[in-house]
Amino acid sequence: MPKTSKVKKKVSKNKSKSVFKKKPKAPRFESKPKKIQNAKNTSSLGIFKVLYNYIQKHNMYIYTYGVIKLSNELYCPKWIFDICVAATAEGYIVSDIPIDISAKKFSRGLNKHYKEVKLLEIKYGAESIIRFMGEIKNPQYNSYERLRQFLYYTLKFEKKFFISKRKFKKFIGSPFNGTKKKEYSEDITLADFRKYIYSLRADLVEKAPMSWDIRNDEEDLSFLGELLRKDY
Repeated sequence: MPKTSKVKKKVSKNKSKSVFKKKPKAPRFESKPKKIQNAKNTSSLGIFKVLYNYIQKHNMYIYTYGVIKLSNELYCPKWIFDICVAATAEGYIVSDIPIDISAKKFSRGLNKHYKEVKLLEIKYGAESIIRFMGEIKNPQYNSYERLRQFLYYTLKFEKKFFISKRKFKKFIGSPFNGTKKKEYSEDITLADFRKYIYSLRADLVEKAPMSWDIRNDEEDLSFLGELLRKDY
């Protein structure tokens, strides 16, 4: 009996040794990894090159006040769509430029930076605004002046919780950044234009100076300004 017990004890010791093996220690690096060493040697010129490549890769646009993040996966901001619709109507009324041509210009220009803005959306929006202005009786302002005032108000002011001046100089973000949800449509633009005209007649909104023109505005309108000034 005593012999068998000794054998069992030996077996159990061997099992414990096999189960609880010590893990090998990780080797210590005598020198730092190459990536860290190379990171210290990067010059300021190299940092700017990396930043430029990042901006190009993510389809970002540099303008006077900072960096605009543009993406074909984001929707066009509503205020930019409204300006394109009103400018299309203005071109038809003032210069007899066909609505299809103006809508095509703005649609192509916006589609370079945002999700597809259909030509028909801009076209129908401009036509509905012109049709509405034709129904106004005893107008206080002519059609061109109404559109000019609407362009000024849309560019200079924004409505979130309350109406406030649009800020183009921002540390974070930009008014040109796309939106995750589609916030515009020709029907919404027409409804906002109607409300604005009634407010304009009641003298409830700030008016544009007599010499103001959106194509010569003091703000840096980035690609939108180039699009507005582009010849047909």
